[in-house]
Amino acid sequence: MSTPWQVSDRGGHAPAERFDQRLSQDDPQEPPRPYWLTDKIKAGAFHDSFGLPSGHSQNSAAVWGWTAKENNKTVATWILSVMILLIGLSRIFLGVHFISDVLLGWTIGAVLVLIFARYSKQIGRNLLKLSLPNKLLLTALSALLMILFPAW
Repeated sequence: MSTPWQVSDRGGHAPAERFDQRLSQDDPQEPPRPYWLTDKIKAGAFHDSFGLPSGHSQNSAAVWGWTAKENNKTVATWILSVMILLIGLSRIFLGVHFISDVLLGWTIGAVLVLIFARYSKQIGRNLLKLSLPNKLLLTALSALLMILFPAW
């Protein structure tokens, strides 16, 4: 099985070549997955959605990053960091993401952890001050937003 950095029509390693090919796509708002560009890459998983950013990398960085922050133990932080790294690398190895997809996913996940760490206590205090009808309204509006704009 070939991975995105192993495929080159000229026989060498070609991350820059794949990146150039990716940039020349008709619609930059719809970034392709590596196995969409060439039949030399055999994907280990198939997706019909676009590849940027890597949702697996983003979610692993957000969930396991927050878990490491809350756990606050060195061993757990190292183990969770390795998990985050391996999840991202697996997406590249499976041929379903470019390196840039994974890097952007990790970055978004890390930013979400930082934002949540900064504002979670303040938001929690403000939510506790709301009356029950306002809490129910906020819950209903949140559910409605998830129904109207589902995660693909």
